Amino acid sequence: SAKDKGTGKEQKMTITSSTKLNDKDIDKMMKSAKEHEEEDKRRKEEVEIRNNADSTIYMTEKTLSELGDKLPAEQKTKIEAALKSAKDAMNGTDTTKMKQEAEKLQKAVQEAGASIYQQAQDRGASEQKAQNGKDENVVEGEFKKEDK
Repeated sequence: SAKDKGTGKEQKMTITSSTKLNDKDIDKMMKSAKEHEEEDKRRKEEVEIRNNADSTIYMTEKTLSELGDKLPAEQKTKIEAALKSAKDAMNGTDTTKMKQEAEKLQKAVQEAGASIYQQAQDRGASEQKAQNGKDENVVEGEFKKEDK
């Protein structure tokens, strides 16, 4: 109910169900749910596998567009082949194959990521050596202790 304090008008609303389920209908629905429980679980698993594979494909495409020029040609080719296999698996209905191809794709991307970080680390180490080589003639400062 609602009451407008300014005008003093009050309105009430009652919500009632237009159809009531009897016990027989409820039991029938419960039985149907139990009968389809395994099928529902299987279907849920299929959807999750498909979604995970789709997400992996999307992230790989994004990564390739952003970092593709930093990858060695061999690794880029490997990722592209795994990406194609994963996409082909997504066009089918075999969820086991989808899962396997998505895992292969993830592994290829992880290896490439490790390679990129290794290259960066190697560059950093060589730059550090170059810096160290330039600073060989550094003279340490001298100081005298004065008593005042």
